[in-house]
Amino acid sequence: MVYFLQIHVEKKQIEDLSNLVFGLALTLGALSLVAPKSDDSAALLGVLLLFALSFTILVYIWWLYNTAIKELEIKGSVFVLNIVLLFFVVIEPYLLTIIDTRAGATAYAIDVASVLLILAYFVSIALKKSSMKLPQQDIHWMALRRNLLLLTSALFFLSIIPILILTNPQGENFATTIWFITLLIALLSRSVFIRK
Repeated sequence: MVYFLQIHVEKKQIEDLSNLVFGLALTLGALSLVAPKSDDSAALLGVLLLFALSFTILVYIWWLYNTAIKELEIKGSVFVLNIVLLFFVVIEPYLLTIIDTRAGATAYAIDVASVLLILAYFVSIALKKSSMKLPQQDIHWMALRRNLLLLTSALFFLSIIPILILTNPQGENFATTIWFITLLIALLSRSVFIRK
């Protein structure tokens, strides 16, 4: 195990692998649109909204991931967590297809929350590593990004509370509403915090 943690991977290799995994996850998500589950317009709209959620989350995570990974050396715990993050990314489209069950909704929330938590850890490492050589304003923006990731991760984790996973008589999942709101907050906050 100690030897495994001493592996050093070229950044280009891990970036290529991550782009492949994100592309695969987006492709797998799009496959859910190939065979509609129902002729009902409301059901079709629901499928499209869930796909939009998945697509937006994956692109947002990919963008944050690429921003954070530029500052890191890919070795030790960063390498291991990078592989874990990529695993969570690749199973996200499958978990989205089963969110109509309590176990599926819980697994999906834990999956996305874990990815966001790992990204927050990556930003935190980059922040510590760069604190001496970056201007104070850049350090401030990195800290805001880390805090936003921690907040969105916490909101996804909170959505696994059983009462939120229960559906109402119309079959709507309250956790899904929390995910949409969380994503909207993250995207709006990011546009406010954007500096470049």
